Amino acid sequence: MNKEYGRLTADQLRRLIRKLPEFRREASGFEDSLRSASPEKVRELLGDGFAWAPLYERPFVQVVGLLVYAIGQLERLKAIALLPDPQEVVLNEWEKLEENLPS
Repeated sequence: MNKEYGRLTADQLRRLIRKLPEFRREASGFEDSLRSASPEKVRELLGDGFAWAPLYERPFVQVVGLLVYAIGQLERLKAIALLPDPQEVVLNEWEKLEENLPS
């Protein structure tokens, strides 16, 4: 498949760019939630002895990979990666999620 922007078509790139404000809001919301969480709650979620520092030393793609593994979506992501146009599948799934969110 010939794509104008590496792994993305012009349409896919436009759709991804439209998602950027949402990504920023979600990242900000996550940071706010994490900051406001009690130390007990963070320990409950992440376990004793968890440290963020090793994550900062890794490339972003590895951190995302660890997150995919941690949330139990590794096999699903592997299956999507084998499809002819995995970028389109991911964009379609994001759009479906957005459509199904309560207003």
